[in-house]
Amino acid sequence: MTRRIDSPDTAVDEELRKHLKDAENRSFIAVAGAGSGKTTSLIKVLDFVEKQYGADLRRHGQYVACITYTELAVGEIYGDVGHLPLFHVSTI
Repeated sequence: MTRRIDSPDTAVDEELRKHLKDAENRSFIAVAGAGSGKTTSLIKVLDFVEKQYGADLRRHGQYVACITYTELAVGEIYGDVGHLPLFHVSTI
């Protein structure tokens, strides 16, 4: 099975990583239509956060909350990034 993390980056993926590097702006909301790539971008962002900031977040007892629309998306996200204690993924 192909992991979404390994899919080519979109302009949105690049913009999200740039946004998350700004220490003052590390939250975001993704609003787009069905099939537009929201879940893939969330998976790629979580992978980036784990690699870039994971050790520091764990050291400070911090976690990442990811709220998505469906249980299917929750399963897809955990399927790609794993059930890391750093992430709490749930539905609205």
